Amino acid sequence: MGIDLAGSVAPLSDSESQLNRERSLAMLVAVLSGCYERTSEGFKTVKPEEAKSFKCGAMLAEIGMMSQQLGIDRGPTGVEAMSRNQLARMASDGMKNAQLELGIRFEEGIGVERDLGKAKTMYAKAASDSGGTMWIYQPPVGNGTTGQTVPINMGPKIYGLVEAKRRLEALDAAKNR
Repeated sequence: MGIDLAGSVAPLSDSESQLNRERSLAMLVAVLSGCYERTSEGFKTVKPEEAKSFKCGAMLAEIGMMSQQLGIDRGPTGVEAMSRNQLARMASDGMKNAQLELGIRFEEGIGVERDLGKAKTMYAKAASDSGGTMWIYQPPVGNGTTGQTVPINMGPKIYGLVEAKRRLEALDAAKNR
């Protein structure tokens, strides 16, 4: 699943991919724990005295450490501060937040040439569910044999982002006007 950007973008290593998944899970826990809040400018850290959980400091420190290891400088999702090549690497690895951020950049022309087609592609990837079990048909191998359906584990089920679905619908609605 390559991301069409000028220049070559190296894929994430297995250890980077694992760290990226762990960071995404830690971010989800932090958001659900009230350590981050959504604003019109994206997510922001909640002040310690306003946090709903006393564990926010530890969670934020852990996310910060993982972010540094991945080369992400700031921001709870980190994607806002990333270069387009960093985003493309993570989006290619299936990180839904990176796919959404690339879509926003293509839609609004932030750091890239405005391209609604690429924005829709990124939104569609971020909005779609991935992982889980995929069933593949294996045709018969020899005379007199039958084909079979084989389950393939594609990793944990990851649900699409609601924000990506909303933006994709808005682009489609604008096109149909």
